[in-house]
Amino acid sequence: GWQARRAYMAGDWHRLRDRVFKIVALRPALSVEERFYLAVSHDSICDALRASHQELSDFVANGPDSGSHFLEADMSRSYRREIADELRDTCQSLLNLLLTTLMPRAADVEAGVDYLRIKGALHVHLAALSGDADEEVQWARLSFTGAWHRAQALPAGSVSRLTTARSLAAFLLHHRQRMDLAVNVSREAVRAVDCAAKTLREFAPTEPLHPVSVHLVRVLRDDVDKWSAALAADAAARSPGRLAGFRNRMRSSLRGRS
Repeated sequence: GWQARRAYMAGDWHRLRDRVFKIVALRPALSVEERFYLAVSHDSICDALRASHQELSDFVANGPDSGSHFLEADMSRSYRREIADELRDTCQSLLNLLLTTLMPRAADVEAGVDYLRIKGALHVHLAALSGDADEEVQWARLSFTGAWHRAQALPAGSVSRLTTARSLAAFLLHHRQRMDLAVNVSREAVRAVDCAAKTLREFAPTEPLHPVSVHLVRVLRDDVDKWSAALAADAAARSPGRLAGFRNRMRSSLRGRS
């Protein structure tokens, strides 16, 4: 509704979240715009809470001499617990809503993809707090990969499919330390768009990509170029050692035969 749009324009993320929750109470089938508001409000709230939690953790670990802080260590620990509880409650409340209401009543494939992607992001936020972060990361991986598999049924240039590719690639890079897999996902998404664009030029030249999709394709292309270059540099840095080892083994083998 217009109230959610107004809260988004004002950057009032808590009010935006509350408006979307009220919409869900009236009708669980959210529109594309409302799903976007649901995702961006929680990401913004959780990012801010995680930044505060990390700053207080650094202060507690390093002491007051590490910066121009005025909080005592005990008070910092208390604030950090409160922030951790708020972050955990924020993520858990939306997870419960997704699992009990939104995901079972998803109106179409695109809605299901969006909800799985949001679920993955929530597990990533929880991994920053959890004592068993590996479990939360595994849940995030299952959610992102599930969203990506379902997104294959969507048009190659759809905003939801491209956003899912970007989210999965970022997750693989930052939480699984697998740049090669991140490159593969991004390259696959870009190739699908290129094939679809060729088909559109041949059969429907008047149907352009959505502006958001154009931006996402540009971001994914940049990611592929950047990460591919990093992988090539890493392979080049490792290759001299591998080549020297191979040469030494060959010399040893030849000496053994002579």
